[in-house]
Amino acid sequence: MAGLPAGALAQTDEHEEEDQRYQERLKQPTPPDAVSSNPREAVVAAADKLIRDSKDYTSKSTAHWQVRTDDPGVDAAASAAMLESFRTWFESFWKGRLSTTPSEDLGRVYVFSTFHDYNQLLTGGALHGAFRPAGHYNLVTDVVALYLGAIDRAGLPDTLVHEGAHMLIAREILHGRPTAPWLAEGLAAYFESTARDGKGGFDTGAVGGREAKPRLRELKKILDAKPAWSVGALLEMDDPHGFYGERSQANYAAAWALVHALFHAEGGAHAAGFARFITTAAATGESSPDMLYEAVGLDAAGLTALVAAHARGIAPR
Repeated sequence: MAGLPAGALAQTDEHEEEDQRYQERLKQPTPPDAVSSNPREAVVAAADKLIRDSKDYTSKSTAHWQVRTDDPGVDAAASAAMLESFRTWFESFWKGRLSTTPSEDLGRVYVFSTFHDYNQLLTGGALHGAFRPAGHYNLVTDVVALYLGAIDRAGLPDTLVHEGAHMLIAREILHGRPTAPWLAEGLAAYFESTARDGKGGFDTGAVGGREAKPRLRELKKILDAKPAWSVGALLEMDDPHGFYGERSQANYAAAWALVHALFHAEGGAHAAGFARFITTAAATGESSPDMLYEAVGLDAAGLTALVAAHARGIAPR
């Protein structure tokens, strides 16, 4: 999921009404002839119909991505090309760190102009308070959906990278296994906030993007708060309701800072251990705090100090 600058969509009458209708649909029994043995196929068919119903429907594809939108202001071809560039860098990023399994399945991305249509593709889980993601990757159906009403147009590429990262991590590293919210969102936010090199590529370790400065401001609040913040509280938050709840902004910022520190703090001293942790999480489905402490050679206090020192030194472009 991609967070918003304000952490969530505003609670409007439209969103409340659509949420209510959505939850009511979930309670209704599914007709036997509507059950699909392939949920991805069913969701893709539904998304295609929603998009194609618009007179402004556009679809563009590259070797590995397909972007479809019902908004004339979205350059689907440029979006697909940017995602293709991101995939190339993503796979090069992991070389020497851990093994990936590149997927040749087309990455399907739907960019909706209305909350109603976007809401059709959200998961059936309970809502996490006021949190409404601007973008969403569905692990079960392997589809990305974005809602333009919640995204600053200049920030659309960042949101595409965030959700595209979720898809690539799920496909190429975790192999469909769910993982702790901090790890899933921390990695996606890391890739989203990697600065671009001006040539369509990405500058590993450098920080940029629309969310970098707001997240650093949020981090300062966390680090200056009393009682003192501890990374343990983030790592122990394995319930999505907690991560995506009232403190979602703070949790996104902390998860991003933790991942960035594990890759780059102290000259990358903990990057290999972090990669081992991710590899174990992918193989076992487990991602406990103790596993991370052991992998990187730091306890909760040491890791907290590492993140705090590293975060204060980040200078976004």
